[in-house]
Amino acid sequence: MERDVAEGQKRILLVDDCEVTLLVEKVLLESRGYEVQTVSALSAFDEAVAQFQPDVVLTDIQMPEASGVELCRRLKQGSAALPVVLVSSMEEQELHALAEQAGADGAISKSEGMEALGEKMDALVRMLWMMG
Repeated sequence: MERDVAEGQKRILLVDDCEVTLLVEKVLLESRGYEVQTVSALSAFDEAVAQFQPDVVLTDIQMPEASGVELCRRLKQGSAALPVVLVSSMEEQELHALAEQAGADGAISKSEGMEALGEKMDALVRMLWMMG
């Protein structure tokens, strides 16, 4: 299925159980030129991936239905081509070690604030698509 996306615009699927976090991250990423869809319940995740066809999945680590680590592992078993980035407020070194164990393509710590999140996302997206 071919999609109609503005030249260079990347699609990001945000997964988090906190609606406020999703809204803040969505507004931030859209202001940086990304097309963003959000999912707060893992029951809607598979359909969102199929319908939205994201270029990258950003998932929180701590969620009640399943952790972002479990979600990452599940995605990597099905489609290693879809980049997955773990997002958390945990300490950066611990987060990166966890991301590596999970097979994630990257990790972004929210501990430095939302503007830093946007900057890190830009850098990570550039790196991911230069590799892909």
